[in-house]
Amino acid sequence: MSDATPLLSIHAVLEVPAGVLSGMVETARQGAPPGTRAAIDTAERLNRLISKFLLEKDFEAYVRNPANHAGL
Repeated sequence: MSDATPLLSIHAVLEVPAGVLSGMVETARQGAPPGTRAAIDTAERLNRLISKFLLEKDFEAYVRNPANHAGL
């Protein structure tokens, strides 16, 4: 996906293993300053992580491949 491509904000329901959320929170808290307890907006953090992953892994090419739509 090119940098000039406009991005859309899409609200969707995703099914992820519970370990994804607990791992995300644990990792985020590791980055907090020592002796503090970071408040983490898990929905927003997950949004940013998934968006970053989809951009880095060329999700646009993935959805354009008809083979990836089989069985849906």
